[in-house]
Amino acid sequence: MTDFTGDDKVAFDEAAEEQMVAVLSYPSEQDARERAKLLVENGIGAVIERGLPPDHVGPEPYEDPVADRDTDEYAASFELRVMRHQVERACEILGVDPPELAEAEGETSTGGAPPWKMILIIWAIAIVVIPLAAFLLTYNLLK
Repeated sequence: MTDFTGDDKVAFDEAAEEQMVAVLSYPSEQDARERAKLLVENGIGAVIERGLPPDHVGPEPYEDPVADRDTDEYAASFELRVMRHQVERACEILGVDPPELAEAEGETSTGGAPPWKMILIIWAIAIVVIPLAAFLLTYNLLK
């Protein structure tokens, strides 16, 4: 097993965080834990994270900011997150509609070539076509 430490662990955690998708939000941690248990029992890894509900609006400025500093603490919700490739199955188990997912890297909405194909074409032009054209131009000028 690979042991991630230091910067490698931070990079690994950030990459894993990008793959996690919020399926549902619950007002209490107990509700979120019960749903997470259900998912784990069915072979889907679930993580509970504290976040703000989608309809949350920040507090308006008050005259006494010290007295009202903990206003946001009570507006927190608990998000149930699963890996991107398990979202559909988790939603089936929970009986909810799957959330709209942003497109993964490398996929384009226009159906065009992925970015690596464009890079390959530019590389071929730079390595093959430009030197060949320079050679032919030089050869014809020196003739």
